[in-house]
Amino acid sequence: MYLIPETPQWDHLIEMIFRERCYKFQRYAFRHDADGFDRNKLAALMASLPEGYTIEPIGQKWYAEIIKHVWSRDLCSHFASAEDYAKRGLGFCVIHDGRVVAGASSYALYDDGIEIQINTWEEHQRKGLAAACGAAPILECLKRGLHPYWDAANMASVRLAEKLGYRLKGPYDTWGVRMAPAEEAAP
Repeated sequence: MYLIPETPQWDHLIEMIFRERCYKFQRYAFRHDADGFDRNKLAALMASLPEGYTIEPIGQKWYAEIIKHVWSRDLCSHFASAEDYAKRGLGFCVIHDGRVVAGASSYALYDDGIEIQINTWEEHQRKGLAAACGAAPILECLKRGLHPYWDAANMASVRLAEKLGYRLKGPYDTWGVRMAPAEEAAP
């Protein structure tokens, strides 16, 4: 579980309640100005895939493939089924030799947009797949009048976001709380 306190005064309470089960770390927020995206640059990123790679929408076939693998599961894990994803989700995947090797998808849904999650299979990293695939849902959001939100867990994600046209707002504190064994077993 993650907690994002509105003020530093909450830190003491979180530590007092969760004790050794909690830990503090930083994430990075971005400005929410959809007008800041360069559509031509995003289209060029999509077109920059290496030979042998293609970008496809996440449909029923790719949903089933994505959900099977630990490295890609978070791309679709917040949806109950392929049908649920088809109704409410938005995402694209990179295909190489008939397999999903990267993806960019709606991790969280908001009234006015989605938060984008990007994952790349380790052996296909450092080939520009995340940027190419990440451009696709941003362009689709802009086309639909939705906002493509971004939140980064590390500096690699910050650099990718900036490459895609996001502007860093700054770091913020987040608390992680490890679940107690009894909580993990609860239905």
